Parts: sequence; C-alpha cells; structure tokens
Amino acid sequence: MSAANDESRSTAKLEPEYQVGQVLYFEHSEYHRRHAPLEELAVVKVGRTWVKLSNGRRADLKTLVVDGGNYSSPGRCWLNKEEREADLAARKAWQLLKARMGHAAPEGVSAESIEQAAKLLGL
Repeated sequence: MSAANDESRSTAKLEPEYQVGQVLYFEHSEYHRRHAPLEELAVVKVGRTWVKLSNGRRADLKTLVVDGGNYSSPGRCWLNKEEREADLAARKAWQLLKARMGHAAPEGVSAESIEQAAKLLGL
C-alpha cells in the first residue's frame, strides 16, 4: 500500500461508530409534525449500511436519514440535540442572508469581495 493511500484514508471523514443501545434523536420531516419534539430512539442493530432503530425503522449509516420505504423518508436522526440546534441555526441564518441579498449585487461591491464571500461560504 502506498503512502498516498494511507494519507487519503487518514484525512477522509470517518462515520461515527454506532453502538447497540446508543440514543439517537429523531426529527420528523412531515409538515404536520414539523414542530414535534425530538423522539429518542435506541440503536438496536448496526449493519454495514443501516442502523436499525427501536421504532422498527432503519437509518442510513452515513446520513442518518430514516428509510420510509417507497423512496420517502419520515425524517432523520441526530447524534445529539446540540447538533440539531446548530443545523437549525445555520439554516435560519442562511434563509435570512438569502432574504437580504436581493437579485443584484449591492452598489459598490467589487468582484473580488463577492469571490471572497463565495469562498468563505464554500460556494
């Protein structure tokens, strides 16, 4: 095995190691349940692709999106409540930024400034 392969493995983002009995926090994606509190679910089995949950459903190991069957998902799981709160705060901040942006660049903003902003945002 080459040193380049070792380096790419060590810098790749690793998935969390799930344990049977670990608690995950399920967030419903259905519109009528969007304000429902997080549901605590236990991991009952860990496979190569899926984590089986105590509610009988399964979640993707990489994304924690819950499989609803028929190409749908009833929601996703979070490792902890703080992770979900950080995601909600980022989505809210993004929506506010988009609402303030308008369709044209603000007067006097240079191309370099726009490119810097895009780079900061990973765009």
